Amino acid sequence: LERTKRRTNTHGSFEDSIDFFDFSFEDDDEDDDDDDGSENGRLQKQVSFASCEIREYEVVVGDHPKCKRGLPLSLGWEYNDQEHVYTVEDFESLRSECRRHTLHDLRLSASERRDILRDVSGYSESYLNETENNFKRERLLKRQQSNPL
Repeated sequence: LERTKRRTNTHGSFEDSIDFFDFSFEDDDEDDDDDDGSENGRLQKQVSFASCEIREYEVVVGDHPKCKRGLPLSLGWEYNDQEHVYTVEDFESLRSECRRHTLHDLRLSASERRDILRDVSGYSESYLNETENNFKRERLLKRQQSNPL
């Protein structure tokens, strides 16, 4: 059974499709004498995937409230039309090469996030400075409002 689910964003500017691949339910024990395809009354289920499609989205300045230093990152709505399609085995081998293993590995420093916004997303240094100053003002204002004298 192959199904496709379609979702349109609230602005209606693009259609995002997600493919669900080869959902098959099979009896793993062929020697089982039960006619209902079950083993001890339980149906054996198996799910398999045909491929893995990867879509690259733009990186934009985010609004995460827990970002204490620098600018937060977020994914934007725009994406690259060129999708990368891999077999599941190829995807897993590629992923294992660059996989991050600890929570510390997942965290980006303020300078790493700034480099991504400048070099990958193309924001100017003056825009990043202005936006970061606005974030600092907002954080200070929230701190003052939560801790009145």
